[in-house]
This record gives sequence, C-alpha cells and structure tokens, in this order.
Amino acid sequence: LDQLDSELKLPRRQRLLCHSNLPRPALDYATDDKYSAIMDDLTNQGVFKSDYSGSAELADIHILKLPENKAKSYHDQVSDFSRDYIQSIHEVDKVTVVNAKFTSLFINWNPQAIKTLLLAKNDLTGFKEEAMTTYGQMSMLQQKDGRKTDVRLHTATSKTEKVNSVFILAQMDMFEISLNSAKDDLPLFTLIMSGSKVNHHSLEGDDDNSEMTFTLGDFRMVTPDYSNTLEPYQVLLGLAPSVATSLLTVRYCKGA
Repeated sequence: LDQLDSELKLPRRQRLLCHSNLPRPALDYATDDKYSAIMDDLTNQGVFKSDYSGSAELADIHILKLPENKAKSYHDQVSDFSRDYIQSIHEVDKVTVVNAKFTSLFINWNPQAIKTLLLAKNDLTGFKEEAMTTYGQMSMLQQKDGRKTDVRLHTATSKTEKVNSVFILAQMDMFEISLNSAKDDLPLFTLIMSGSKVNHHSLEGDDDNSEMTFTLGDFRMVTPDYSNTLEPYQVLLGLAPSVATSLLTVRYCKGA
C-alpha cells in the first residue's frame, strides 16, 4: 500500500491495513519494516505443511453434501433453525451444509490509506471497463459476417428436479476496526464485534421458503488503553459486563 502514489506522504506506524491473527503483535513487524518476518514466523510454525493439524487463522470452511439416504435424517435433527419451519418442508432429496468459522479479522482504518486504496481501485476498474469494451467491439466485428442462425430444436425432457436443502452455518469470533488518526496513525477509537453468527436455510430453486437467523454477541466502541480515560469509562458502547446473553438476535422466516 505504501508504494502507491499518494498526495500526502505521511508516516504510518501501522502499515498492515488488514490482517488476521499474527504470531506476534502487529506493531512488532512494523518496527524497522520487518514485514517479511511474518511469512518466516508462519513457516516456522509449520502452517504451510500438508500435515499441519492446526486451525486456519482466518477461516475454516467445510462443505458437506449428503445423499438421499442421509439427507432426511440430517434435516430432521438439525437444531439451528425453528422446528416448525423445518417440519413444514416434507420432501428433501439431498442436503448441502456449508460450515464457515472465521476466527478474527483486524482492519487499521487510516483515512489517507483508505483514500489511496480506493483511488487505486477506481483506476483499476476504469482500465478493466475500457479493456472489456474494446474486447466486446472486436468480438462483434468478427461475428458480423460469419454469423449463422442455428435452428436446432431442443427437445425438452420432463425430468423431475430433486429438492436440494442448503444450510449455511457461519460464525466469526471477532472483527475489529481501529479508527486511526490521519496525522500520526494512532488509534482514536476501536470498534469490536464479537460472537457473531449467521444461520441460513433455503431450498435450491425455491424463493418461497427460507429462514435466516443473525446473532450479534457484542458490539463495543472503546478508547485506546494509553488514553487518559479512566478504565471504567473506556467502553463507550457495548454489552454490560454482567449480561451473559447476546446483544442482538434477528430471525427472518419466509414460507410455511
């Protein structure tokens, strides 16, 4: 990101714009620009070896497809959705289950860094649109004289489509955004979202039946640890410490 052209050349303490859990604190790598050590540390941990048994630091995604003889059993015992909704779906031929677990994601939001990144994105998008327009015009010229009408008749086959029941179970342990100063890149406020879950069910090719549940464990806005704010007042917004439930749960159901 620092190699991109920018109007303002401001020094930044934290040059990692977006990252997951790291072997060491991010600022350790920022000191003396030791970013190449990130890959070295991960290699030393063995995360790139085929027999590595640890969990991915950013996400673990598993896709399970169940045949017809196991689909109904899974459909009846799934516990992440309301029983009335699940029981209203009678015919299930196959099941697809997507389990996605995201551990943590950290974003250091520096206004100038984000501005530079968005400008680079706009330049790339403009180049892509021009290239695709030129390619489209060339294709039309090549097909103009040699185009022939294909009058083949496609015989429609009356084949009964099987019902595919799709479950998406996703959760994220923590998502943190540090709102940094454009002047010295020190954090002003930190937004932390933790314990989030999204459960969604739908029938493939059916827009009339679906259910989705979104749970937000906690959402906090805190001030930096080194600020002059007293510790009891560092959390400006968030779930009370004595409350054990989630901050917000929203359920949307469509169909029978």
